[in-house]
Amino acid sequence: MEIAPLGSGRHAHQIIAVVTKGPHTEGRWALTTALHRTPEGGVCVWHPWDQPFLPAGADPHGMWPYLYEKIVGGNGGNGYSFEVEGCEVDDVAGITALIQARADEVANNTYGPFGNEVHFWNSSPAATEPEPDDTPLVAEEPQPPIEALSWRLAARLATDLGSTYELQERHDGNGTYDQLYFASESRLHVSLNRVGSVFVMTPELDRILPHAEWGSLAQAAGMEAVVQRIIGRVGGSGEPMKGADVIAVIAGAMDLPRAHEAGWTCRWPIGWDDGL
Repeated sequence: MEIAPLGSGRHAHQIIAVVTKGPHTEGRWALTTALHRTPEGGVCVWHPWDQPFLPAGADPHGMWPYLYEKIVGGNGGNGYSFEVEGCEVDDVAGITALIQARADEVANNTYGPFGNEVHFWNSSPAATEPEPDDTPLVAEEPQPPIEALSWRLAARLATDLGSTYELQERHDGNGTYDQLYFASESRLHVSLNRVGSVFVMTPELDRILPHAEWGSLAQAAGMEAVVQRIIGRVGGSGEPMKGADVIAVIAGAMDLPRAHEAGWTCRWPIGWDDGL
């Protein structure tokens, strides 16, 4: 069986392993939960590693994008006492043996899940010392916060996505998400996850903009490139969605200098049932 890092796109079966430490593991690190994502996009708990670790009532399928982003993007905090790692494999028949081998390694590692360099699933080459850079420092223009950039992008998308979409501000997973979410009954959904990346919600989680590149939206060319990728992926109608003018007003307010200075954020629910 071949193993590749999660997010590489080399193999169809994806695995996320959850490593926890607490009274239920007698104070030792242990691999307690494993999730499997099928090529069709379904997510299931892989038995016998089925101990709960999610917030009460949370759905493994709904939490997968957050855990995936935490591993692949290396960002997005949480308030839970667990660590996650993942991989891709080419053969479902070998998943149980692979998880068992990883569970045994974690059980024998007294320094935590990553202390002994045994995390082979998403390992990367050792970093090299960078060459000295003698380029004179140039003051850069301060970048707008991601909160403001997300509303700029939302306002731009609202002019082209069409009437089948509505905008939701969501904080799923007890606040582990912070996203503007374009939902549609007939087309692919779009997630602007401020603590992660911009995704079109296909079974493969089509990442349009990595978290590290949010700043590119401050430039008109960068904004338009992302918009066109999203519109091309979801098949937007080229017409404004309902409430596009309201979204534009919020985006404008978020761009006011005083809003940046104060660190003001918008937590106003966007609901079309209110007649907006």
